[in-house]
Amino acid sequence: MYIACAVLISGWIALTALNHLPVVSKWLGRLDVGRVLPKWSFFAPNPGMHDYILAFRTFSVEGGSSNWRNTELRDCRPRWASIWNPHRRESKALNDIVQTIRRNLDGDFDEKTIPLSTAYLMVLAYVNNQAAIVPGAQRIQFVLLQSTGHQDRALDVAFLSQIHPIAFTP
Repeated sequence: MYIACAVLISGWIALTALNHLPVVSKWLGRLDVGRVLPKWSFFAPNPGMHDYILAFRTFSVEGGSSNWRNTELRDCRPRWASIWNPHRRESKALNDIVQTIRRNLDGDFDEKTIPLSTAYLMVLAYVNNQAAIVPGAQRIQFVLLQSTGHQDRALDVAFLSQIHPIAFTP
């Protein structure tokens, strides 16, 4: 069992390293249906131009929907945040997940298969935990909004999810 795990992890690390080579990356991208091979860019060859907002709404048994609610990502910036800021990981994770969902939509995934992707399921689990405490909520839908600009902020819908039943596991 130990050897099998070592071989599996070693293979994953090797494929991750190969995934950073442009020639191999396109070929591996077609084979990596579950998007389990990460790809990092340390010096931002494509810098972020947008901010993303994750919002959700709930549906009651009668079918009525609530207003859209922003998810609660911590946005506190203590004085030491430039040295150590573990809460920054939440917004970074959201940005990475949004980018993955957008890449999936541009790639091999379509409207029927995107709900089976890891990124989609991660967002669904996150908003499910926030929506599970809303009284009377039975179903949930989330939206990823893309904002541009600082003063004249424009919001565009980057992705709208399907409607899902809420799993009560806060």
